[in-house]
Amino acid sequence: MSQQPPPHGSSHPNSPGNPAPSPSSPYGAPVQTTPPPPKKNQTLLIVALIAVATLPVMCVCAGLLLPAVSAAREAARRMSCSNNLKQIGLAMHNYHAAYNSLPPAFTVDANGQRLHSWRTLLLPFLEYQSLYEQIDLTRPWNDPANLALSEQTIPVFNCPSADEESNVTTYVAVVNPDGMLSGASPVAFRDVTDGLSNTIMVVETTTDAAVVWMSPQDINVDQFINTSPESQTHVGGANVLMGDGAVSFLSEDTDPVARRQMIGRSDQSGGTSQALQSSMGSPDGQNSYFHRPSGAVLKAPSSEWLLATGAAAANYNEVANAALIHNGNQEHGERMGILIIESVEDAGLGVIDLKELAGTLAQQMVLTNKNLESLEEKTEHGVPLVRYSVTGDAEGVGRLRYDCSIFEKNRFLFQVIAFGLIEDTPPGDPALDAIHSALSYP
Repeated sequence: MSQQPPPHGSSHPNSPGNPAPSPSSPYGAPVQTTPPPPKKNQTLLIVALIAVATLPVMCVCAGLLLPAVSAAREAARRMSCSNNLKQIGLAMHNYHAAYNSLPPAFTVDANGQRLHSWRTLLLPFLEYQSLYEQIDLTRPWNDPANLALSEQTIPVFNCPSADEESNVTTYVAVVNPDGMLSGASPVAFRDVTDGLSNTIMVVETTTDAAVVWMSPQDINVDQFINTSPESQTHVGGANVLMGDGAVSFLSEDTDPVARRQMIGRSDQSGGTSQALQSSMGSPDGQNSYFHRPSGAVLKAPSSEWLLATGAAAANYNEVANAALIHNGNQEHGERMGILIIESVEDAGLGVIDLKELAGTLAQQMVLTNKNLESLEEKTEHGVPLVRYSVTGDAEGVGRLRYDCSIFEKNRFLFQVIAFGLIEDTPPGDPALDAIHSALSYP
């Protein structure tokens, strides 16, 4: 077969100079053979727009979450603090099992000087036996022999919500004559007639009242009652260790009367409700208190005497709002002073004949071989009063001398009772006179 020449105007597809024919699409249109221009990537733009749009929402969410996170952390710290106090409570009970009493609030030397804290005495029961054996208990805590040891950190004495771990603690006792830690004399569980679950053993104090753990320093009732909410270690209150070893959270709004009742180990004694009605102000110097309702200032006459207020005073006299008691130093024998404050209106009393009242009170004293040695009207500290002296035998004690006075001021009835063993307390004894002069007015 002969070859036919190609049609006119056509050329061989492989001939030089002739471009290759463009492939055709199924629809007859030529197919684009060059790559299309790149499309703009809008992903980053979209992400940026989303971020801008959601940023305020994220900030709001973060603002809402941060307090929750902070609250969770504080709750964890408070629980850790509670566990610390539970360990202390268990150590207290183990100490009691070993010695049939709780540790004293502090130890003293022969001169009454404070040496060591109850926290030091608990060390063997908190797995710090080796540290305890290095401490010289016959020397003060800050003596050069003990000072380096006192600088050690005891984690169980550190509240996580307080400052960073150090040798400073916020776990203290409320030292009070009617408290579970009353001073240099130990208290047994049998002495807590209010019930262990109703009586505070150890409390958290404020950060500004924290002390070195070995220091024989704690707080008194007024410091516990007048706690400043701003310096609490926890928001809204503080943990307290009860006598049975349980830990409770005490709100900062707890009524002052309720706080005082939680300290006393025998608040059910007669007249306690009357005693608790009196409000004692903050200390005005060492061992000095201001009685707001009556305007009286009460001051312990020397360091050998302690001032008990409220329920503690009621243990010595059922209507006592305040009592001066001996702190255990035997230099003055069995002397004790009592200051009684009672509202005339609360007692339902009208016009008072002080001389007649003094004679009646003298007759009611439970003494044998009683003798009213004197009964006279006089003026002391600018206040008219009746002063009288009684001697008599007290069962199981011996011959006592009572030097008493009674007066009324600002619609309050005051009775001062100072007494001691007759061989140690002649008429005009300066120690007993000091008790009378411990009551004054601004």
